[in-house]
Amino acid sequence: MAGMNAVTASSPPPAGAAVGGPLAAGSGGKSRALLLRWLPLVIAAAYFAVMMPIGAKMILHYPDERHYAYGGARMVETGDWLIPRTPQGEVRLKKPVIPYWFSAAGFEVLGIGVPGFRLFWVLAACGILLLTYAIARALGASPGAAILAELMIAANPVFMRAATNSIPDIPLTLFVTAAALGFVRVLADRGMPVGSGWAWLGWLGMALAVLTKGLLPLVLIATLIAYVIAFDRGKLGPILRPLPVLAALALVGSWYAYAAAAYPAEFAAQFFGDQISGNATKGPLWVLAAFPGYLFVGVFSFLGWPLLLLWLAVKSGRAPSPAAWPSPVRLLALWCAVVVTVFAFSDAIDPRYLLPVLPLFSVLLALGIEAVDGEGLPQVSRICRWLLPPVAAAGLILAVPESLILLQIGAPFAIALMALGIGAWLVLALVGRRRPRLAPYLLGATPVLAAALLLLAMAPVVLPDLGTPFAARLAASDTPAANAAFVGDIHTASEVRLQAGAAAPFVELNKVGDAIAGGYCLVMATQQSVARRLAEGGYVVTEVKGGWREIDPSSLFGAIFSWRLQPARAEYGAVGYFAECDSKGSST
Repeated sequence: MAGMNAVTASSPPPAGAAVGGPLAAGSGGKSRALLLRWLPLVIAAAYFAVMMPIGAKMILHYPDERHYAYGGARMVETGDWLIPRTPQGEVRLKKPVIPYWFSAAGFEVLGIGVPGFRLFWVLAACGILLLTYAIARALGASPGAAILAELMIAANPVFMRAATNSIPDIPLTLFVTAAALGFVRVLADRGMPVGSGWAWLGWLGMALAVLTKGLLPLVLIATLIAYVIAFDRGKLGPILRPLPVLAALALVGSWYAYAAAAYPAEFAAQFFGDQISGNATKGPLWVLAAFPGYLFVGVFSFLGWPLLLLWLAVKSGRAPSPAAWPSPVRLLALWCAVVVTVFAFSDAIDPRYLLPVLPLFSVLLALGIEAVDGEGLPQVSRICRWLLPPVAAAGLILAVPESLILLQIGAPFAIALMALGIGAWLVLALVGRRRPRLAPYLLGATPVLAAALLLLAMAPVVLPDLGTPFAARLAASDTPAANAAFVGDIHTASEVRLQAGAAAPFVELNKVGDAIAGGYCLVMATQQSVARRLAEGGYVVTEVKGGWREIDPSSLFGAIFSWRLQPARAEYGAVGYFAECDSKGSST
């Protein structure tokens, strides 16, 4: 039996070495083995090709991204890569330094702007896909089941949303998944040599995870050690190899010690307040309510696959009990449970909190499906063959309003891409019917196609973000940063900085009175009341317009089908105010 019972005492075969599963059915020899070897990388590359254009525009924006946008840009401009700061110059130590390095590295490659800001997050998401495949193979899954695990996490809506948001979740998930691969290989390989590098991967991955978001990885490390002591004591030595452990401690301790020594008060108040105090005050009733909520969110973020596994297990009666699971499988399941429990203490049920273990859950899900269905996934292939046509039909129905959007306000290139996407729906349905063994993988890819087409259509509706016209007017005015001010929504201020290509192209103020009293010759604002005050103070105020960001669905669909989308977008588009003094140097 494959899947849950497939981990043996010897090292698992490398990717592509085994020929099994629906992807490997039939003859083909070396060419088929070569395809299996490269297919995980092809999927990751295709994922980058889909997600990077989405990330390169401010179609989606998460509020906390402003911290990492400014912090990374400031690192590039000042050369201080160790201590993040806010636009007001205050030290910000709520989160460790690595997320700021991700954005700063992207700015170094592509310049300060939205594409550079999102670059390494999308690359990290693609790396997570490859690590997910590698963990599944390390646990004995066939290439077909491992590919299915990779597609499951790629199509997870929570993961897709996070892949283009520059906050710590994706880097944290990357390093936790890398650590999981290292520890899984240590636990799975009974003949591991003393000098194996897998323990290094495990511990350095955990160290980088701690430097990404703080204390959660320490909980996973404690769980790992407790599990090995209780259930797999023979692996305690290979897990706790001194050199990898000491290297991880040194890596983590270097930055934390520096930050605590340089700014002790800020470190104590911000880091421990964010990591401990804010999440340790929930009562038992809240935790009991939040725990099943997180379970529900985590399971159903994988769409229908968990239900399919449950149906197969009940139908076949072949589901192995947890006691029969191999040791590394039990560890991954325990890590998933621990993360759900830890975040049951948080302020609200947020699906993104589960991201660090969603790749591991996708591996467990694929292993379970293969375990109850058998290598080759015959029942799953038959079911997915019948599911593909209705899913394709639903995609084609949704493509109707999306196509109408692009026909009204889209560029010719976007219209061509939409046409290709609609053709892809038809191809998926046709190929899945004619070649049932491919149906699970085609069905698994449909959420990514659906999200890509939706965002392709919505881009001309919601773009430009308000920061784009602000930044264009700011550049045209040629106003020095010290003489330009921004008063209003802090998220729009972040967008302006990114679009302007500088960490601080203006001074950010909280009150319009400070802008008037300070004699700033140019003031950007997001509130009409502020614009009115500026006009009363002698500024010449004009409007700038952005995309339709706050969308009422009924208004949107009404505009689409009445062929009034362009006027509606102009009417409901985001409005900002650009105020200039009458002459260079005075606002009166």
